[in-house]
Amino acid sequence: MTVDRDEVSWGAEVIQDHLRFLAECERRFGPAQALLQFGRDFGVGMGLPIGLELGRRKECFKNATHVMLNRENLFYVEGYAINVVDLPIPIEHAWVVDGDGTVVDPTWPNAGDHVYYGVAFKREVVEQAIIATNGDAGILSDPELSRRLCASPERFGECLVPSLTSQVCRPG
Repeated sequence: MTVDRDEVSWGAEVIQDHLRFLAECERRFGPAQALLQFGRDFGVGMGLPIGLELGRRKECFKNATHVMLNRENLFYVEGYAINVVDLPIPIEHAWVVDGDGTVVDPTWPNAGDHVYYGVAFKREVVEQAIIATNGDAGILSDPELSRRLCASPERFGECLVPSLTSQVCRPG
C-alpha cells in the first residue's frame, strides 16, 4: 500500500497533537517541548538498503544506534512514528535518516506504512549517550540524559544536526 500526502500530513498532525498534550505535563522545557520546537516531519519510511538487515523488535534505540555507528552517511533520529495504515497511535521510536532526511527504519519491516516525526542528533551526542546508558536507552526516553540535554532550548538545539532540524524553530 502507498501512503499518500494527506495521510502523511494527518499522521504528522496526530503526532504533534500528542506532543502538545505531553508538553502540557512538563513542568519545564523537556522532551515533548523539544520535539515540538525542533522536530520535523520526515515523511514515510522506505525499504532497507542492500546489506542492512532488520534488528530485533522492540529494540529501536539499539538498532538505530548500531546502524548509525556502522554507516557514516546516516544520522540517528528519535521521536514518534505512527502507522497510518493499521494502528494510528503515536509510538516513541528511533530510526536513522540520510543527509536528505530519507527514513531508514532498522526495526519495523513495514516502514512505508509509518509517518516519522523527530529530531536528528549529532553523532558525538549519540556516542556520548551510548556510553552513558550502556546502549540501553534512547536519548529522550532516558530521564537523566533528557534532563541534561533539555536543560534549555539553546542547549538542546546544539545537540542536533542543523540541516535536518525544523526550519521553523519556535520558542518553547
